[in-house]
Amino acid sequence: MKALFAALALLVCSAAWAQSPPSNAKVYNNIEQTSNWKLCTGACAGGNDPISATVTLKQSSPSRDGNSTKLFVKGNAWTNALFIRELGAYNSASNFQSDFFFYLSNSANQIGQAIEFDTFQFINNLPGAPGPVEFMWGAQCDYSQNGGVWDIWDQDLGTWIPMYNMPCVNPNRSKFRTQVWYRVVWSLHRVPPGLNLPYGGMSFDSVRIIEYGGSNGRVSSDHTYQVNAVQRAGPLPAGWSDQLGVQFQIDLNGQANTSGYPNSITEWVDRVKLSAW
Repeated sequence: MKALFAALALLVCSAAWAQSPPSNAKVYNNIEQTSNWKLCTGACAGGNDPISATVTLKQSSPSRDGNSTKLFVKGNAWTNALFIRELGAYNSASNFQSDFFFYLSNSANQIGQAIEFDTFQFINNLPGAPGPVEFMWGAQCDYSQNGGVWDIWDQDLGTWIPMYNMPCVNPNRSKFRTQVWYRVVWSLHRVPPGLNLPYGGMSFDSVRIIEYGGSNGRVSSDHTYQVNAVQRAGPLPAGWSDQLGVQFQIDLNGQANTSGYPNSITEWVDRVKLSAW
């Protein structure tokens, strides 16, 4: 989990954005099936170094389409691992829809601290900004907050903002169930630089969470939150190139690898799609 600091949130109401991408959107399909995943561990991911962390493609089970990808992290207390897939620069896009399926091992409910999903865009020359900009639409199910609520990321302050009115699955379920599939659809857009937003902002418009936990894998829950919150973008580290991409992060809690507790979490991801326009 990225460090949680005591900081004020910049929450700005915005108009609800389109739920369906337009026909001219650029669509990156089946991102999980592509190679060139990068790993960021230890301090880079805001925690301790793992014993091991791996990405394994071409998993036939569990899978939605017969070809999922397995993300695995093994470690001691407070171990974090971030799995990154860069897609190439697409600076003209300012609207995004992140749409993906995931499935967690049983250990996630015992030693999971947070399950994170991010979309990012790096732009070196953004009109109106004082310098290169990092947009990080970070969102995580934070099990340390009220048993499990969504946090969203303020890049400028480097802090998570808990959304206490948004339990992770629906108003009645805080934690993700294990060994069932979830589909999550985040609608997002970029806010241009302006008053109180020198580097611009990340608008978190809405999130839809579908749980396939019913008999024969049928939908057991389908809930949408209208988030309509904007967080500050921040300066891009020197030397970073223009880029667009997605990330998944697994954080272990303080009980990981202690007496009676497991030491690893596995997450399978499938049908990972990013639409940009």
